[in-house]
Amino acid sequence: MNTAPASLTMLRIGATVTALLSILQPVLYLLKFAGVSGVMKVHGITGQAMFVMCVFAAVSAILWARASGNKGLMGHAIGLAIGALAQVALGELKLTTLHITLGIAMLAGAIALAVLAYRKPGSPTTPVAGEA
Repeated sequence: MNTAPASLTMLRIGATVTALLSILQPVLYLLKFAGVSGVMKVHGITGQAMFVMCVFAAVSAILWARASGNKGLMGHAIGLAIGALAQVALGELKLTTLHITLGIAMLAGAIALAVLAYRKPGSPTTPVAGEA
């Protein structure tokens, strides 16, 4: 039985999906060189989905920070969401070198957020309405 508060569960889901999408992104990019057609469109859609999941994780982290006092996860998730927005913009502007550089940082950050959400999430300090 899962005893984690809803905001922590949402944070973990958002962080895990973000990490999985960030791992998928360079694979999709490399498939371009293997001659797979249409892969860059999928890469773009996946990037936009990653941005949405980063925002979801950030909102969840804010709710979790209110319940647990863990501001580190909140800052990490918000930073990742801002990075994802920049990443989408760089990709649309075809600024490839900056896009790849930020992508590597986003990959590391997304994996770190997922690991931290499971290993060091903190614990609720006071009950939050709707959380049990």
